[in-house]
Amino acid sequence: YVFGDSDPLLDDCEFLENLTAADGGAVSIAGVAHPTFNRCRFAGNSAGRDGGAIYNSGASSKLESCSFSGNNAADDGGGIYNIGTSSSLELINCSVGGNHCVDAGGGVYNSGSAGIPTFRNTIIWNNAADPAHPVVSQSIHNSRSTLQPVFSNCLIQHLDLSAIGSENFDGTDPATDPLFADQADPAIAPSREGDLSLQAVSPAIDRGDNAVIESPTDLSGNPRIHSATVDLGAYESAGPEVNPISPLVLPFNVLVQSDILDLADVFDASATSFGLMGVDPPGMINVSLDGSNLEVSGISGAGPIWNEYLRRVLLGQPELAFEVPEGLERAEVC
Repeated sequence: YVFGDSDPLLDDCEFLENLTAADGGAVSIAGVAHPTFNRCRFAGNSAGRDGGAIYNSGASSKLESCSFSGNNAADDGGGIYNIGTSSSLELINCSVGGNHCVDAGGGVYNSGSAGIPTFRNTIIWNNAADPAHPVVSQSIHNSRSTLQPVFSNCLIQHLDLSAIGSENFDGTDPATDPLFADQADPAIAPSREGDLSLQAVSPAIDRGDNAVIESPTDLSGNPRIHSATVDLGAYESAGPEVNPISPLVLPFNVLVQSDILDLADVFDASATSFGLMGVDPPGMINVSLDGSNLEVSGISGAGPIWNEYLRRVLLGQPELAFEVPEGLERAEVC
């Protein structure tokens, strides 16, 4: 419980499976406090009234690289409830998914009469609220139409933000699904299940604004910027897996020996690709046929071609004598 003129700083914390019969399942904030939450996870919390995870009343709260999943409110604001004439809420690189409330604002409920919440580099996706409300209330509910939140570089499900800036997403388009690693199910909230990190093909990768981030790391402790541009949400993607076998590109023609491969018996002069045994990974390789020579690229692990490559690299180099280590004996094995 945060109250009064205080400025607590909470870094790298987890608020899991907390329960209250009142407001703010994990944290309740009131007064003129200015709390800051960095790299905090809120999951499986439950409130008997408003704010499944956080209830922010009149305070200026800032959250960066935080995630909210599987939280539940018996009234409004499954993840966060924001209210008060002086209330100011700022979310930077946060992920809000899989939260549930009985009434309005599955992800976030905003009832501030003066303070305008700000969302930057943030994802709100796959939350649930009473379907009697407009569908956007599944994500965010604003009780006062004159005080709309500020969004920049955000992806909010059921809300088309593309018209107010090209850096924002059209959250009404199913193609903008952020592709969380393990989508939390709001139907089973409160629950700690789910993983709001991004899959390697997520459209939210490299779509944030570097200028607004302050934390050097994401919620997992990884560098906050993996490539040139920060991702949306609490987790930075490490990118797709890279095949540890690097392609071997030969800058010369390889002599085709008849006892290894005779193209004339199988292919005509117009052939441009074929399968080759001994290639790792297996598959097709690109070739160009020029008389008795074969120009090969994009392969690895082909024994005859690797042998040819090494012979050319070592051509003209002096032979090295092999000194038999003490205790070993030389023997013919094949």
